[in-house]
Amino acid sequence: ARCWVLLPRPTVLQHRRTMVKEESGFLAGSGVAKVMVGTSAFGGLYSSMSEEACYEVVLRCLELGWRTFDTAPHYGLGISEERLGKALNRVWSLKKDVLFHLPTGVFTKVGRVVKNGDKTKETKQVDANDGLFVDAPDDRYAVVDFTGPGVIESLAGSSRRLNLPGKKTTGVERRA
Repeated sequence: ARCWVLLPRPTVLQHRRTMVKEESGFLAGSGVAKVMVGTSAFGGLYSSMSEEACYEVVLRCLELGWRTFDTAPHYGLGISEERLGKALNRVWSLKKDVLFHLPTGVFTKVGRVVKNGDKTKETKQVDANDGLFVDAPDDRYAVVDFTGPGVIESLAGSSRRLNLPGKKTTGVERRA
């Protein structure tokens, strides 16, 4: 199987990671993995990606011991989150080896609330998809909302799209 590994762009958090003492695969005290697998391609960034290809990437990453994934509502208007959740749930249902059932981290972002329907009636700022995510559904749009209720709604939407059992969603990253 072929595997694409997409790492997120460097952020302030990643630069600060180098200053933290590393301890057996995780950064001491932070709970943040040294390697995080970016899933913007799962949302169809620049070209379409099938659910089967997403599954193969997730499976290979877990086989390699990479257990932390980065996603966002912005990636294909939630398609990346849906495909990541389906792939993880498929691995967990098909693979009985303990290797595949070790703790897995999924980080998402807040500030964009994905909605269905006609965006012309929206009163809040609509986020431009700009055609970067070719798999983004035509009947969805996102609004920018960093208010308290907007953050809660964004995270709730991500949790629904990821559809992960238990508490496998372990973090939120805020980016403007």
